[in-house]
Amino acid sequence: MADSLPRLAYIADVGPVDSVAGFLLLHRLFSGYPRDRLWVVAPSSGEDRRSPSAGWTDFRLGWERLQRTRFHRLSALAAIARSVWPPNRVEGAVGAFRPDAIVTLLHGSGWIAASRLARRQRIQLAMIVHDDRMTHCECFQGALKGWAQGMVREAYRQAGVRFCISPEMRDAYRGRYGADANVLYPSLAPGAVAGGEAMPPGGDRKRNGSTFFYAGSVRSHGIKRQLAILGRIAVRRGHRVVALTPDSGDLRADPMLRSAGVEIRDAVAADAARRMMDAEADVLIAGIDAKTGDNARYLFPTKLAEYTSLGRPILLCSPKGTAAANWAEGPPMRALCVEDPVREEDLERAVERLENDAGFRATLGAAALSEARERFSHEAVFGVFMDGILKALGTRR
Repeated sequence: MADSLPRLAYIADVGPVDSVAGFLLLHRLFSGYPRDRLWVVAPSSGEDRRSPSAGWTDFRLGWERLQRTRFHRLSALAAIARSVWPPNRVEGAVGAFRPDAIVTLLHGSGWIAASRLARRQRIQLAMIVHDDRMTHCECFQGALKGWAQGMVREAYRQAGVRFCISPEMRDAYRGRYGADANVLYPSLAPGAVAGGEAMPPGGDRKRNGSTFFYAGSVRSHGIKRQLAILGRIAVRRGHRVVALTPDSGDLRADPMLRSAGVEIRDAVAADAARRMMDAEADVLIAGIDAKTGDNARYLFPTKLAEYTSLGRPILLCSPKGTAAANWAEGPPMRALCVEDPVREEDLERAVERLENDAGFRATLGAAALSEARERFSHEAVFGVFMDGILKALGTRR
């Protein structure tokens, strides 16, 4: 079976490393892919975090630090130029691998190098879109803006197969670019939901209050506000809120969260985080910030997929009509959704319902676990990915 899989070259600014969000999506997607049939050209975060199933060229196509300075437009233009010329920079990295298809992620500028290489060598291009408008082409104005956005449109339409993170993104991009896509949700780790039953909060642990657990980055004011309001509610009702986050240093010093009694913990590897949540969490928290614009409507947080495998009820704060909220509300209902920007009284009613209705908690936990098995399992997500690749290549599994 492994010998029949196509040879893939992945070229992008985001590498498949064991980290968070899009990094983890890619790491899981390529997990177990035969090493002799996958070559990665992307930045890495050290040997211990790379996908073990790939040959790798550690190659940075942009300068992320400069993107956060007043020189960000010049930095973006330089990154685009580096991705376009000279062409042998990426070709040399791929070397003699001779891929059947090139896979890229629409982020930064690496997708430009990937699409140009695919066109020059007449190789099928597969494009993954995880976030909306996260390319270096989005920071320009005037004539440059039209030119840069034309590059995105051209590469998206060039791809033999496209993958979007949610149905909402797929539909929006179909209208924007006139090309269809497959929905590629975040993947769980292989074997993450083998067996297992829903485990709603209850028993001895609930006598001492419930633990509301958040895992992931906290970089927007809206997410901090959600956690702070929930923290105040939890303290009043004898519960606690725990945030496991790579932003722990900044958040411990943030008076908004400190005064709300939110417990901040340092981020750990994905497997360790899952074990921690499995041992402590009664309710899992996710949030979409209403102020993040189109991306709020289209993105599907990796943490939501990760949460489902634990069989716990999920409390989601999100604007109505987003991909996350639509998924949560079903039918069937898969998570309890409170509209963002959250009002304290609405969030308290949600906490009270989770606190007092054991049957409701059990129903949410079972619905989440069903999603883990049917929608987010590694087998299901990899099947969508490979079917799309093989269809573009004109072959079948």
